[in-house]
Amino acid sequence: MKSLNRYLLPGVALLLGIAIGHLSGRESHNDGDHNLANRNTRSERAGATRSAERTSRNSAGPATQLQRLRHEIHRATPEQIPALVYQILEIADHNDRKTALFEAIRAASPDQCQKIMDQFVKITRETGRLQHDIWSSALYETGKIGGAEMVDSWKSLGKNGTHTELREALYGFASQDPRGALAWLNRDDNANLPERGKLLGSVIAGVALTNVAEATRMMAELPIDQRNACLGHFMWNSIQNEGIDSALDWAVTERQRVMETDPAYAQAIDNDVFERLFSAAEWTGGAPQMADRLARIHQQSPIPASRLINVANRLHSSDGLTLIDQLAKNHVITADDPEVTVRSVHQIANRSPEAVQRWLRENPVSPIRQLVEDSVGGTP
Repeated sequence: MKSLNRYLLPGVALLLGIAIGHLSGRESHNDGDHNLANRNTRSERAGATRSAERTSRNSAGPATQLQRLRHEIHRATPEQIPALVYQILEIADHNDRKTALFEAIRAASPDQCQKIMDQFVKITRETGRLQHDIWSSALYETGKIGGAEMVDSWKSLGKNGTHTELREALYGFASQDPRGALAWLNRDDNANLPERGKLLGSVIAGVALTNVAEATRMMAELPIDQRNACLGHFMWNSIQNEGIDSALDWAVTERQRVMETDPAYAQAIDNDVFERLFSAAEWTGGAPQMADRLARIHQQSPIPASRLINVANRLHSSDGLTLIDQLAKNHVITADDPEVTVRSVHQIANRSPEAVQRWLRENPVSPIRQLVEDSVGGTP
């Protein structure tokens, strides 16, 4: 028995050692798993914290006054919009102020537009800030958004004798709904509106700004006296829409069409065309382009030389000489044409001799060069 124990006891000890070692290994492995899990948890917590910090920084809100107000406009109900407009009108930058204001008007309902516009009066009264630069534009926008309902609202207020609010709102209304705006103006209850002719001009102007073809049809349907009164509005906005060459094509065709039946209207078209061309040339120094356009008109309907010279005399600096030079090159006038040409060159030379000397240096070859040299006493 003792012999048997001598062999069994070492075996049992060996088995116990193996078992203890195995258990110890499992515990050690489990501790490792636990430590790894702890490390992963700490890492996740740290990542979550950093992510939260980034989110916090990014959700701090819009960085600029414009961004903040646009954000609030987009979240606001229509009834909350007017309360934001006062803050919008405090924005110093003109473009930012206009951007935010138009977004506010578009987000509001028509019945809130009046409250929006009241903020213009409020801010001027309380702070002295003047908002004339965007007042008319804002009124135009209310008409675009509110249509007949909005212009009826402005009509009922009758805030001033010139009806600026009604004219501008009707202008915006017509840009979106030409026939609707005209139908509004032709309602029986609007037959005796003060300045109705100007209101009709606003309708034609709004239509021409977006649809020249429709404005042309509407002009043709008007009685002669009303058509005459709307001509300037039509021409101005058709140029803004399609450019001056398209407007000239219409004017030349229309002038010829009515020359026999309505000479007064034909003359009005003629006068308006010259004013538009003059304005474009005066502002840009575009005398050569003006001469080309006058030549086009002259080919279809001769223009008296005296009329052309009068336009040249009104241009700044040496632009008048450039116009006469180009008209001579286009054979619209000639250097020895009526003496008004010579007289005009003398007038321009006397008014700005330095500019004339510069023009002579820049134009070594010209059909009117000799006239110019004679006017200033020789070559520069």
